[in-house]
Amino acid sequence: MPPSILPARSEQIGVLPVKRALPRRECRSVGPFVFVDHMGPIDLPAGAGIDVPPHPHIGLSTLTYLYEGSMLHRDSLGTQIEILPGAVNWMTAGRGIAHSERSSPASRAKAERLHGIQIWVALRREDEECDPQFASYEAAAMPEFQSDGYTARLIAGAFEGRRSPILRDDMICIDLVLQKGSFALPLAEQLAVYVSSGQFSIEGQSVSTGDLVLISESELTISGEGRCMIFGGDALPEQRFFYWNFVSSSKDRIVRAKKEWQEQSGPFAPRLPDETDWLPLPEV
Repeated sequence: MPPSILPARSEQIGVLPVKRALPRRECRSVGPFVFVDHMGPIDLPAGAGIDVPPHPHIGLSTLTYLYEGSMLHRDSLGTQIEILPGAVNWMTAGRGIAHSERSSPASRAKAERLHGIQIWVALRREDEECDPQFASYEAAAMPEFQSDGYTARLIAGAFEGRRSPILRDDMICIDLVLQKGSFALPLAEQLAVYVSSGQFSIEGQSVSTGDLVLISESELTISGEGRCMIFGGDALPEQRFFYWNFVSSSKDRIVRAKKEWQEQSGPFAPRLPDETDWLPLPEV
């Protein structure tokens, strides 16, 4: 069966243009991956920046990965860190975390291009109520595979005998830059390729920037020139429910999270450092 191609839909988050690849009506998840946003690229003039005020999450991990530019991450654990290109930032919400994403004062002072990927990964049901955590890994910490025609960085999981510091045995995520030749896609129960830039061919089908490619067969290769994110893993054994930034295997848990965010109680009681505003619960 040939791969399915789903063009990402365009969204706008403040000044930031976004291509949303997941979730889709045709595909709610790929392995435990339930959300994929391609941010930018956007050229921000000096004095401008992005501002995403504090907002909550439960039941998932977020993976923020920049190709260009920078973002300042703050969260309710007290973390304050500037996210830079190539670093892998892994925030596990568990029972609840709030965070903001903004341009730092230094990045606002100059013109800057912002370009990157943000991914949500559903936690296993037994881990949905774990304590929130944040980890940041420099680019040099991620296993890298190189040949004459490509550079592949292992963002999460295990591949070709090497392991990422973000290790879950039910998932894999690879950042691939391909200049020539081909790359053999990893094996997984469910697998997808998102094209961040350039043009590729998979099983004779041409795909380009903004395309999500759902892989239905094993032992396929990708060829062409550009950059893509390869991700997938074991299918989620239970249904996941979504509301705004909340993901859970329980509808009742989402109802509780909504109440906690409205009241700024429970896991959302701690205030973020240097933040005064927050995003209200949407009326959906």
